[in-house]
Amino acid sequence: MNPAARCPTNLPEYALAHAGADPYYLAVLDTLIAMNTRMIQVGRQPFSPAGLLEMMNLCTNIRAGWGTLNVYLD
Repeated sequence: MNPAARCPTNLPEYALAHAGADPYYLAVLDTLIAMNTRMIQVGRQPFSPAGLLEMMNLCTNIRAGWGTLNVYLD
């Protein structure tokens, strides 16, 4: 079965087809990349209460995503 069919992701097909690559692990990485990209976009905008709350929420979600992969940033 095609790994991309089991777990949809934006990662390139060659990454999904890599020997031993777990598509669920790659999906978490894909999500982290998307959240990091969003964090960069929000960070470039002028600060506002809504923007600061979104950055805090994204940061919490990014830390949780890395925790899912057993990578802790502390």
